[in-house]
Amino acid sequence: GLQAVKQELIDPRGHLRSWNGTGFKACSGGWAGIKCAQGQVIVIQLPWKSLGGRISEKIGQLQALRKLSLHDNNLGGSIPISLGLIPNLRGVQLFNNRLSGSIPASLGVSRFLQTLDLSNNLLSEVIPPSLADSTKLLRLNLSFNSLSGQIPVSLTRS
Repeated sequence: GLQAVKQELIDPRGHLRSWNGTGFKACSGGWAGIKCAQGQVIVIQLPWKSLGGRISEKIGQLQALRKLSLHDNNLGGSIPISLGLIPNLRGVQLFNNRLSGSIPASLGVSRFLQTLDLSNNLLSEVIPPSLADSTKLLRLNLSFNSLSGQIPVSLTRS
């Protein structure tokens, strides 16, 4: 899972050097920005690391992931559809990057999603009405993008 994610990232400052296939495993405590519980990755937290490239669709293989915090980097490409299919996802902080394309409707499938911050990217198209299906969503920030259309009425109900 994590090795596949690393393959699509550009790491000019070497922050992901510890993500190697030899020696320490991801949940040994030796991998930068990774937190685990019961031997499974639950947090990827790598803000302000000058990471480029894209977020791999293989992020969806990390089925125990609860928090993805990759804000303030140089990530491009689209947000993986598989991200919304991770069952216990609670927080996604991808603000201040160069992400483009649409917001995946699959993020509305995340029943436990509480925080979704995609602000200050290059996202376009409409806000998916399915985001309102994330009944636990407390914080949604989509500002400073190139979104079009109306804010779905279903998102304005509380």
